[in-house]
Amino acid sequence: MKEKKNNLRKSSSGPQRMGNIPEAYSVRSSWKKIALIDLLLIALLVLSTRFAAFLHEVFGHTLVAIITGGEVHKIKISLFGGGMVWADLGSHHFGAIILYCHAGILVNLITGALPIFFVEKIKNVNFVWALFWAVFAMTSLLGAFAYLVLGLYYDFRDPVNWVR
Repeated sequence: MKEKKNNLRKSSSGPQRMGNIPEAYSVRSSWKKIALIDLLLIALLVLSTRFAAFLHEVFGHTLVAIITGGEVHKIKISLFGGGMVWADLGSHHFGAIILYCHAGILVNLITGALPIFFVEKIKNVNFVWALFWAVFAMTSLLGAFAYLVLGLYYDFRDPVNWVR
């Protein structure tokens, strides 16, 4: 019985196809790349949404509460979605209450727009960092709009808290 020769020739750029190699080799290789890219995107999505939630709660609601003379009791940011700030605003002007309720959404809109304005500088950094800022911008902007619209529609959380 003759032993079949390996149809792959190794070079500095990696294995190259020669002759009649089954397509399974190239398909397996592309599935690995797709799986790695998916894992990278999921990791960046989780990190960017948690960063956006942190900015929303801390630099939105908490900062406005402190600036208006309120007292912040607790800040909670969940790993799997959302966060909450427990603050006592006292008997402040109606405008301060509306600002407090919408400050998180405003922070998400501003911080989501920043990577778009600095896109030329972001292009020059590492690919993974550039991808992170692109995902962050999309999740911040789209998340803020979705939170505002769905909150108004379903009578839920920040967009309607000022009514209560």
